[in-house]
Amino acid sequence: MALRRLGVLVLLGLGLAPGFGTVAASPELALRLGIGDRVNMQVFGQPELSGEFVIDTQGNIVLPIGGAVPSVEVTLVELQQRIVDILADGFILRPRVSIRALELRPVYVMGDVRISGALPFRVGMTALAAIAMSGGPASTDPNSAAFRGDLVEAEERVGLLESQRAGVRARIARLEAQQNGATAPAFPEELLQGGLGMQRMIAGELAIFDGERGGEARQADQITRQHENAEAEMASLGEQIRLERGQLEVSQSYQREMAALARTGMVNRSRVVDSQREVARLESSLARITTESARVAQVGRDAPLRLAQLRGAAEQRAAVGLLEARARLVELENGIAAGREQIALRSQRIGAAASAVVRPAAPPKILITRMQQAVSMTFAADERTPLKPGDILRVSGVGSLRFADGAPERPIQPDARRQ
Repeated sequence: MALRRLGVLVLLGLGLAPGFGTVAASPELALRLGIGDRVNMQVFGQPELSGEFVIDTQGNIVLPIGGAVPSVEVTLVELQQRIVDILADGFILRPRVSIRALELRPVYVMGDVRISGALPFRVGMTALAAIAMSGGPASTDPNSAAFRGDLVEAEERVGLLESQRAGVRARIARLEAQQNGATAPAFPEELLQGGLGMQRMIAGELAIFDGERGGEARQADQITRQHENAEAEMASLGEQIRLERGQLEVSQSYQREMAALARTGMVNRSRVVDSQREVARLESSLARITTESARVAQVGRDAPLRLAQLRGAAEQRAAVGLLEARARLVELENGIAAGREQIALRSQRIGAAASAVVRPAAPPKILITRMQQAVSMTFAADERTPLKPGDILRVSGVGSLRFADGAPERPIQPDARRQ
């Protein structure tokens, strides 16, 4: 799906920073976000909090700090205020943030157009613009080469989309196996029975799976070896501690004897000092070995946690990949459905004998299906109806659309010399 950067820059927290004005009203800021939209957030002075975010299937974007932020059915201005409020609540003093929409949900066009399918959403797009981007009106002459070419093109497009869908399904099977810790992906039977291209696709996914699983196994093996080495080192340090303690007890007893003899004048004071120094050296050595033993013990205790973190990171990567792959699968399914409808229309027209080539100038029938407040609604529209991200257009009678000169478009008459 082609990326469309809208270039919408929204300064967040404007009321908190002196020297900033209000955000001017614009069509971009009036758009309401939905699942699958991609936005870029820049937190000034906080690069670790900045980046691209996708509204997930739960309707949230997840910030590095502050957690999930509900982002569906809100404008960029409303989202700005939510993020500023979250960051200002104990995280950042007077935060300043900028947001722009990188990619919004596509618009889908089906029916009486040359090329049906998904179109990148553009601010200010109308139904007429979407029809034009779909190649314009379909040919109305069922015997024309152009119309038959449209049918072949539609069939090729559906075939390409079906191939892409098979590849996405194979990727989903691989990611699900990685997320669940399975020993091998469970590819759908129809994919396993596919042709050479599908077999190569499956082989590629298996290679990725084996590489990911092998890398995780090597890291886990390294952590396990570190744990085993820590246990062996702990045993050695424990023996050193035991010997040092025994030596310290002997030195402490000797130091007490020297102190007692020094008080009677039987030994020089220097011998007492030497014995004290030896006791201090042994105490320092024992403290050092004890500290090292505690460090090694912590390494051993951390091993299970590190293994769990390793598995959790692999599952998280797989979960993110699954989210993107499933979103792509939905796009492909919509494109395939639109393409098949186009094929059915072309086939029906080719099979029927057209009694007249020129159609009467009548308003086209345009139906728009739109998600609003988590409810799907369908309504009648015309060429001037503005579109929103995610809209689905079902069009018939496009050949009668009126253009700037007010005259309806008329299909090209067949060349009489070829009859």
